[in-house]
Amino acid sequence: MKPRTVGVKPVRANIGIEMQLYRALREITDQMVAEVERKLNPPVNSLANDASFAEIMNILADLRNRWRSIWDARARPLAARALKEAYAQGDAAYQRALRQHGISVKFTKTPEIEAALGTQLQKSVAMITAVPEYLFEHIERQATKAVETGGVKEFQTWLKSEIPGVGRRRARIIANHQVSAANAQVTATRTAGLGLMCEWRHSRGAFKTRPRPTHVKLDKTLFDPSVGAFDSDPAVSAYIQPGSLINCKCVAIPRLPTTLAR
Repeated sequence: MKPRTVGVKPVRANIGIEMQLYRALREITDQMVAEVERKLNPPVNSLANDASFAEIMNILADLRNRWRSIWDARARPLAARALKEAYAQGDAAYQRALRQHGISVKFTKTPEIEAALGTQLQKSVAMITAVPEYLFEHIERQATKAVETGGVKEFQTWLKSEIPGVGRRRARIIANHQVSAANAQVTATRTAGLGLMCEWRHSRGAFKTRPRPTHVKLDKTLFDPSVGAFDSDPAVSAYIQPGSLINCKCVAIPRLPTTLAR
């Protein structure tokens, strides 16, 4: 007979930490976009000729290198701060959830937590430093398309009205994903340290949009948090934690034996 368990309130990603990281990323992105628009404005006006197109490509190459250095310098401090705060908030929220069941736990920095933080930091830095590549690839594709199709005016309009949004949307995705992934990792590591199992809980709100079929299937599945649950989506095909993929709102519900709960 399986032991009876009770679900512990899930730890959710902190929106305040996410918005703090988003604002920092958006500030750098906006500065980058503003310089791109300023430097490209003169040659774009005569984009129809090959010489102007070559000039634009040279300007973009110089700007790409310049902003790559800036993002490389800023990425680690920004990511480290967000992760440190996310882990601290996650620990505090988990402790509060356990106290509701009469259990008092003091979390400390274990080797497992240090390793998880280090791994997540590397992933965060890699994602943040990829922002200039993402943005400049968009611009180069549009410039090339404008020359091939003669859509110079369309490119000018796109550059002024669309590229700022491209940068900000990327900043929002990164901030949301990094804080959510950090929250998922701290929950998994702490739960594994307590020797508990987890239950995958799918975000009901996602059913109104486009839920991942494999995550719907995983709903209410028990899994070992030290391993994760297997996502059979061919694009993933790996053991993951709820909330660890981009735009995933699923959470892990730690299962506490009723013999321990109050």
